[in-house]
Amino acid sequence: MATAVVRLLGTAFLRRAVSATLALGAFAPVAIVLGGLAGAAAQQQDTVTLPALSASAPADDSGDLAKQLANPVANLISVPLQSNLDYGGGAQRSGSQYTLNIQPVIPIKLTNDWNLITRTIVPLTDVVHIVPGENLFGMGDILQSFFLSPAQPVNGVVVGAGPVFLYPTATRDEISANQFAAGPTLVALKQQNGFTIGILANHLWGVGNPGPDWDNAYRPGDNLYTDSSLAVDADTGKIKWQVKTPEPMIGGILATAGGLVFTGEGNGKFAAYNSSNGKELWNFRAGAGVNAPPSSYMVGGKQYIVVGAGGNTQVDFHRGNNIIAFSLN
Repeated sequence: MATAVVRLLGTAFLRRAVSATLALGAFAPVAIVLGGLAGAAAQQQDTVTLPALSASAPADDSGDLAKQLANPVANLISVPLQSNLDYGGGAQRSGSQYTLNIQPVIPIKLTNDWNLITRTIVPLTDVVHIVPGENLFGMGDILQSFFLSPAQPVNGVVVGAGPVFLYPTATRDEISANQFAAGPTLVALKQQNGFTIGILANHLWGVGNPGPDWDNAYRPGDNLYTDSSLAVDADTGKIKWQVKTPEPMIGGILATAGGLVFTGEGNGKFAAYNSSNGKELWNFRAGAGVNAPPSSYMVGGKQYIVVGAGGNTQVDFHRGNNIIAFSLN
């Protein structure tokens, strides 16, 4: 099963993971699967089989059970536990994130030829020295997959496909996508000579805008998110317009009496928007992260806009040392 280098707040981590699987069913032996991986390179699994609990169990049961434990769409109820430790994050590269994924797999027999397998991932996350001034602990967003799978392998290959859903169930906004998402998922694997080779993949699309509330109203304490610029109507409390950005917004915004709004992004983009509808009117590439608030001043009756482009180490935006001024015509 593939893994990947994780990014939290734009900082790459090194990762180590250990997983254990407890199988539930009418089997005499109990198997524990242990695996380890480093970075995004590879994952290795060793199977340790405890002695049979019943003398009547066939000798081949342990091998069959081990194969089913390595099969994410096997006709076997199991509760895998995956332990992940990501380290080397944060401004000083001293932060860490520990995640315990509880992953119950439940098969449902539809017919003699087809099974529906549900695979749910419930993450428990502890983040240390990543978010300044806070250590975060809580449950993350739940990911649930539904695989429609033939009861027997197809030409020796175990296959399954179906929908996958991401539920924004996290107890802390900092460890949540703050948005419902859905998409397809598939699995294909082959088991031979004690090896399991295959792929389990999915793709998610966000559903709706990740705004503070579905009624588009702002309330004290709402998370307005860091990857957008927005205007709130002071009379109604509703969002008037919102412009999504590809990276977190950690700088400020300047509004002028002439109906312009200026702000910058971590990718170096500095832009002007129409204050009434949020339409982009102009942009400039500053060559470094624009993470400072712009300012305005007058010289000889002419108005200027000035902003600094220095990047940011905490979220790894491109660094620079520029102070740039523009005149308004």
